[in-house]
Amino acid sequence: MAASKKTKSRASESRVTKSKRNKQEDEDSVIEVDEDDDSETMGSQEVKNTAVIRKLIANQFSKNDDAKTIELQKSIAGMFAEARLASEGRKRECSQYLEAMVLDFEERLKERADPEIEEILRALEKRNTCVLNLGMQDEPLSGPVKEQLEAAVAETTQSLNDHEQLRTRSRKRLLKHAKGDYRLAAERQKFAMSLPLLIAAAIPLSIVALVIKTWWERRFLLKNVPAPANASLIWGHEKTEFEDDSGYQWRAWFKECGKAFKLKAAWGHPDILVVGDTVALSHIYAKNTYNYPHSPVFIPLIERLTGRGLIWVEGEKAHKKMRALVAPAFSADNVRKMGADIYQVSHNLQNKLSNEILSNGGSSVFNVFELMAPATLDVIGRVGFGHDFNTIGDSPEGLKITSGWKKQNEMGQDEAGFTALLVLRLFPWITSLPLEAIQAQGAVANRIRELAKDIVANGQMEKHGKDLMSILLRANAQQDPAKRVDMAEIYDHVVTFIVAGHETTAGASAFSLWTLAQNPEVQTALRDELLAFSGEPTYDDFANPDAFPLLDAVCKENLRLFPASARNEKVAAEDDVLPLREPIKGADGCWINTIPVKKGQVIHIPSIGINRDEDVWDDADAFRPSRWLVGRPGCEKYCKPGDKGLKPAEEMCGGWAGIFSFSEGPRACVGMRLALFEYKVLIYTLVKNFVFEDTGVKVMTRFGATLAPRVVGQESEGITIPVKISLA
Repeated sequence: MAASKKTKSRASESRVTKSKRNKQEDEDSVIEVDEDDDSETMGSQEVKNTAVIRKLIANQFSKNDDAKTIELQKSIAGMFAEARLASEGRKRECSQYLEAMVLDFEERLKERADPEIEEILRALEKRNTCVLNLGMQDEPLSGPVKEQLEAAVAETTQSLNDHEQLRTRSRKRLLKHAKGDYRLAAERQKFAMSLPLLIAAAIPLSIVALVIKTWWERRFLLKNVPAPANASLIWGHEKTEFEDDSGYQWRAWFKECGKAFKLKAAWGHPDILVVGDTVALSHIYAKNTYNYPHSPVFIPLIERLTGRGLIWVEGEKAHKKMRALVAPAFSADNVRKMGADIYQVSHNLQNKLSNEILSNGGSSVFNVFELMAPATLDVIGRVGFGHDFNTIGDSPEGLKITSGWKKQNEMGQDEAGFTALLVLRLFPWITSLPLEAIQAQGAVANRIRELAKDIVANGQMEKHGKDLMSILLRANAQQDPAKRVDMAEIYDHVVTFIVAGHETTAGASAFSLWTLAQNPEVQTALRDELLAFSGEPTYDDFANPDAFPLLDAVCKENLRLFPASARNEKVAAEDDVLPLREPIKGADGCWINTIPVKKGQVIHIPSIGINRDEDVWDDADAFRPSRWLVGRPGCEKYCKPGDKGLKPAEEMCGGWAGIFSFSEGPRACVGMRLALFEYKVLIYTLVKNFVFEDTGVKVMTRFGATLAPRVVGQESEGITIPVKISLA
């Protein structure tokens, strides 16, 4: 309240000063302002204020023609002129200034004993200077100013719990106060307020408010949930999380804190909840799915990388509608028909690889990530949209997509990419700015979107066809507007499935070739199993785990070790309570069976940590396909004495095969059947015909857009796994 009165007083006195100057030029213009003009420019409240001020001036100052009174009258005239010229967005602000000035005039005139106006102006200047310098003081805030800030933060926290909206509203409130204070001081100096000076005044106050608000939130949210030790003052635990290799850090935290804990966020942000408990995971992903959308920081990123498709869409109604549209394209019956196209691509890859090996004397070292990406891009183009990118044949359009995606993934794995996400969390509106770095994130999606126009234009729609292109084109031809899908959405579906459909399977296949190169005995046994089969296996052959038990085990083991999405970030849309399978020990020493979650709570789901949880997988970091075969009839030859099998299903997560690589629940990967079929055809073709050898390099993993490897000591070379390949 005290600060509010001061603001009103400053508005009054500064406007009065400006009024004196105007009257010296045209005194009548002060008293005789055109009523019609005011009415057209300002609302009824402004007109009322204008009339009151005229009356006050006429009664109190009209007989005094000294320079100070003239200056007061000119100030008021200037205020009227400004209000008349105000844009629509500033009329309300002008009204508030006028109202404050009226109230202050009335109060001062009642108490007035003919004080010296110059003394009033000096007091005003001193007060404005104090407020402007508030954010620059080193000592703690005290007195009315501190009370004002605390009151503003408390009021905002009560009315708006959502973190991003809360920060935006607090910033706007403080920005408005700083604008008013600085504007009055600037008028005393006879020049209008400039935007840079406004920002200079607003930023310190915003920082003060943010610190107070963050402290207030941290005091109560997740108060009793345990946290790991050794948090950085600046980075919290987030930089350690970012630098994790193969899920090691998350597993260490599981041991220290349990399967649910909080992390200290970077840059003073509220704590982050980490969930690896299988019951809590099922609650988030299967039972209360739509209460946990993607984080607001990641939604714009997903849009730029994969378009506004099935990965991006949020909300139960919108997601179910979109998934129901595309899911038939990935049914078992439809994927079964894709075999011919998948085998054609795998044979193209085999022929190209054979020619390169022969031209290099019988063996050569390849970056298997760059080897597999063209093949998986060609597959999704053929089976999804009837389009052959011919990336294996080095077509420019295909290579631009694979190389562009690789660069984007590398950017996300660098420290600059990590820091950029923190900046976006602090200032999410940056994503809407036309900055080159922001636009570059959508380069691949934009390139595919342009290609999508030609792909769709040349696409063939079968009346009852269940291929993705036919489904989309039929949806576009719907007469019912509620069921019709416009072309922009179709282009986004093309982007989503081309990006996600090729990158994830390429990564899984590349990691598999590397692990087989490191484990030659498993590779040899797998080759023997594949060669024993007569002819080309069908979808049903690969879907039967007894037909190729070792191939099935190798597939599951690699997907367990190297999930494409190593970590997910969710946010609670509404308050909720997470049940836990395993109680955790709270900070107060008591055991916790449930965790209350507030709206806006950020949650990290470490898929790679869940897949490598040592309580579930024992030798979790080891590539040991035999764990999937222990106890299965006819698989004894693949197991060694003492090998441990799988834990009971209730101890594993609810995802496919008890791993979290495809997620779980209504938002689980819609193309999982295609991904598994494609993976097995590619591995089948390559392992039958080639031998893969380890090059001896040490490989680390980082998570950018997807999980990807880098060679230790050669990180600057980007995403790579070198494997020596020769003919079998």
